[in-house]
Amino acid sequence: MGRPFKNELCKCEETVHLANTVPIDGLARELSGHLTTPTIFIGAGGSLTCAEFGRLLFESLGSYARVSTPLDFITSAVNCRGLSVVILSASGNNKDIVHALRVAIEREAKKITVISTSKRSKLAAMARLVSRARVLEYPLHCGRDGYLATNSILTTCSVMARALTGLKLDPSCVSSCIQAGVKGFSQMLAQREFNHCTIVFEGWTSPAAIDLESKLSEAGLLSSMLCDYRQFAHGRHNCCLLYTSDAADDSLRV
Repeated sequence: MGRPFKNELCKCEETVHLANTVPIDGLARELSGHLTTPTIFIGAGGSLTCAEFGRLLFESLGSYARVSTPLDFITSAVNCRGLSVVILSASGNNKDIVHALRVAIEREAKKITVISTSKRSKLAAMARLVSRARVLEYPLHCGRDGYLATNSILTTCSVMARALTGLKLDPSCVSSCIQAGVKGFSQMLAQREFNHCTIVFEGWTSPAAIDLESKLSEAGLLSSMLCDYRQFAHGRHNCCLLYTSDAADDSLRV
């Protein structure tokens, strides 16, 4: 997985500090320009978390936005004329996200913005050839991110929040939040043995839920299911029932 996850977490406080100080005037202009048209945020893996966060930011400001994975966007028949597209990628070199940009160009999206935490990517090179596309790059201070893209996600979400709302995350709170989260998750795992969890969310917690599911899956820790809490009572709570088969007793554990 590249670097150990704990090493990625150790860099988060510094990442937030730099995200709070990096120039964002260009990003603010670009994202504000998207607010007047329906916008599709495209991302995969960790960037899907950023896409969901971007959607919530736009909707909080009264604009319509939706989230799409590259494959979902590519295979759809959506007419992009009159639409804006925001493409999010950490490396900017994955074939699926590069192809999604190509499709957005071919379908004549009104405005295209590429946000990446890498420089000189294939995604950026293609976007710069198109007059209606803009590229915003925010390279990580810690170099290439690990497999779980922790600092890339934190950087992208932080600069988008600053650009659209002026709000900044307090770096001093980051380490304490991480420590509390690590402790809580460790305690949860130690309480019982299980191999599946249902992640219940709503509203502004949806990016965190998406990111947790992504990390659990990509790291091979647990299988998980995302569930809006309003759907939880519609049979989704049955996934919380764990069947075990012990030699002495076959039981249903809740």
